[in-house]
Amino acid sequence: MFSPITKIIEEAKKGKMFILVDDENRENEGDLIVPAKKIKVKDIIFMAKYGRGLICLSLDSKKVKKLNLQLMSPMNQSRTKTAFTVSIDATKNITTGISAHDRAYTIKSVIKKNASTKDIVTPGHIFPLISKDGGVLVRAGHTEASVDISKLSKNGPSAVICEIMNDNGTMAKGKQLVNFAKKHNLRLGKIDDLISYRLSREKLINFKKSSSIIINKQIYKINIFENKLDGSEHFALIKGNIKKNTNPRVRIISSNIIKNYLMGEKLPNSFNKTISYFKNYKDCVLIFIRDTNLKSVSETLKEYKDKKFYKTGHDKLIKNYGIGAQIIRSLNIKKMILVTRSKKKVVGLDGYSIKITKQEIIK
Repeated sequence: MFSPITKIIEEAKKGKMFILVDDENRENEGDLIVPAKKIKVKDIIFMAKYGRGLICLSLDSKKVKKLNLQLMSPMNQSRTKTAFTVSIDATKNITTGISAHDRAYTIKSVIKKNASTKDIVTPGHIFPLISKDGGVLVRAGHTEASVDISKLSKNGPSAVICEIMNDNGTMAKGKQLVNFAKKHNLRLGKIDDLISYRLSREKLINFKKSSSIIINKQIYKINIFENKLDGSEHFALIKGNIKKNTNPRVRIISSNIIKNYLMGEKLPNSFNKTISYFKNYKDCVLIFIRDTNLKSVSETLKEYKDKKFYKTGHDKLIKNYGIGAQIIRSLNIKKMILVTRSKKKVVGLDGYSIKITKQEIIK
């Protein structure tokens, strides 16, 4: 049913279209994907006729900066945080920009090494998406997956993607995607498998050092990790003896300056609550992830003003981010009890071979 990632990469090398499906707790949808370097007019026609979704161009951040593409919205409020930029068309050799030829030509113009702001106009009919640096190890979305596969197939950091819609207008999921792939003779792959594939070959964090610390009369081992992408440091506090077959309690806390300091009186003290909770148990891990998002302050203030803060249970979990999962994996944890303020849908963990056996709520 699902092809191994090695087969998906082989298809991409040949310029063949394929489908990638994300986690069932995320979108649980499939996208048609072709490396942008290999895009043909017939691929655009197929996407428009059979995919029926929005035809987008996934780009790495370097290309986006070079073309000076601005975000479609400075405050991204979409559920999956897809990073749309302003839409574009090629400057020349097209008509209205919407035809299959025009869209294919725009894509080809954008991905050229020497492409510049002079080669595009906005708005247009191609919708660029910014892939996060680090790809699916940072965000388990189709944008990152398409760029990762394109890079792994030696086609450069860009890809054309389109969601698959059913005849009745609903999004294709599960068995519907399997049937679609069979009908059109396309390989179907999983983003979780791509995460596993990359994890077996690379990592985002480096272990820096370890020490011991006493907190509230409890002895903890502290492991410090460095994010290879931005140099930020994260740490794990470990209580007990975490072995391969243990099932420890794990909590992930994300640090946000506004949340932790300026609004400290109005928010629960997650750190102290967790340490107190861990007193009753033997094997526990508290992972502290530094929020390096430059817009986290404005985003936090807006959510606080809109009174969404308490509704969303703002401990940033692993969710779309691979940093927490990689730290868990580095501790050789295969299964765990997730400790959290509210029940979470955790996305993309299967790719890290980590199983959540239970969720426990801290009141």
